[in-house]
Amino acid sequence: MKKIFTILTLLTATSFSFAKDCSFRKVDLTKREGTTGIYKISDKIALELLEEVEGPVWVVLNGTRKCKIDGGNFSGFYLSDSKKYVMTSEYSGSCGENRIFDINTCKIHSVKADYCGSAEVIGSKVIIKPACEPTEKGKAFCSSAKVYTITGADCILKLDEKASKALTKKELGVELPFDKGMTVTYPRK
Repeated sequence: MKKIFTILTLLTATSFSFAKDCSFRKVDLTKREGTTGIYKISDKIALELLEEVEGPVWVVLNGTRKCKIDGGNFSGFYLSDSKKYVMTSEYSGSCGENRIFDINTCKIHSVKADYCGSAEVIGSKVIIKPACEPTEKGKAFCSSAKVYTITGADCILKLDEKASKALTKKELGVELPFDKGMTVTYPRK
């Protein structure tokens, strides 16, 4: 089934500070208005869920503008505190992807895909846990954790190497390179 998520918005272009633009909160999709498939997520923005045949698609409406983002298994939908940006999190198998786009222009500002464990968004940070797949007894191929700060005029995902190394060490007991995984003997996971 194709799921089309439609964001209905009455927002007008307004200037906001970048710090507020790039701080996100998860949208609660458990509260639906009646049986309409519309989820109100703020005073002026609602999310509409439509069932289709071809697969999931986000459709963002801002006046007459329609923004589409094809996707897979959406694990999270986030709205910036400024209500200017939307971020989607998708997870499939051992890969995750986060996309940030501008509600007013439909421009995708940042895309980050990783071989990873679970991802969570807290304010202006995307925290991606390391992932490990067993290869032989006592060994696993693991990826490092990645901590991104969402920053700048376009809400770019910038890797925080220090925080990423610390989280990897905490989760797995070892430090790993960021650009590739490696085999780890008896990881903590």
